Amino acid sequence: MSSGKVVEAHDASRKKFGEVIAEYVKKGFTGRITFRTEYGMGYVGRTRSVSISVELLRGSIIACRGIEGGNIVEGADCSASALKHLYASVGTVEVVELSEDNVLLDVLTFPHAALATDDKLVTTITGAAIIMPAPPQQAPITPPSIPKPVESPPKIEAKPVAQQLQKPVEEVKVEELSVTDECIDPLTLYMVIRSSTLLGTLSESTYSDVVKKISEAISTGKNKLIYVSATVDNRDVRMLVDVSTKKIYIEIGGSGGSSICGSEALKHVKDSKLSKIKLWSS
Repeated sequence: MSSGKVVEAHDASRKKFGEVIAEYVKKGFTGRITFRTEYGMGYVGRTRSVSISVELLRGSIIACRGIEGGNIVEGADCSASALKHLYASVGTVEVVELSEDNVLLDVLTFPHAALATDDKLVTTITGAAIIMPAPPQQAPITPPSIPKPVESPPKIEAKPVAQQLQKPVEEVKVEELSVTDECIDPLTLYMVIRSSTLLGTLSESTYSDVVKKISEAISTGKNKLIYVSATVDNRDVRMLVDVSTKKIYIEIGGSGGSSICGSEALKHVKDSKLSKIKLWSS
């Protein structure tokens, strides 16, 4: 999992794991909160090491991953483990500040760690009203409903999609997409990724060719949002297309959590070769 700046670290007897999570949820924190402990013979008759990490995005609990008794626990299983240790007084609690990009990267790297908004850990900490970040000032994209994490990665419907992407370009109208200068809302992106289906991949291509592939996906009439991930000059590129408005959000990740968005990002990708391209739809 990604590294960041340690904000605080202390003994759980001073401030419990659950109390720390609740405190940082109220602060709208983005980062990771980890509880670690080791129980001796007095606990279930053997030594048992526990390390549980919960990740927050703008105050929303979105992921949980850890190790308990030598076994990796993720998602709902991790949540159940975290609930057992929320108010334990033996152990340590560490808070690490992360960039929003790094939190999303962790969720993409460990998709089974993602938590549904009705997960018991989430509702226990935040109550019935789940704290969500304020929407972007200008016409936010309405994200699809969030399914609960599944046991295995989503199946890729390769055959019909491959036929989609292989249609001759001449048959498809290339859409005129309006580039917005807004950055992609991280929580919106997270929710889109969790409910999307992989359309296809390209090892290398130009921005104009990627737009053609987006146009092909739009032409099916089945997709509301198209998400594209890629790299340019060893930097992450994210594109999100709202099919209903024909708006495209373009964002290039930078160092230290900074990003270039909109028309400035377009300048970097328009005449460059994109690589490691993946197209998703929802």
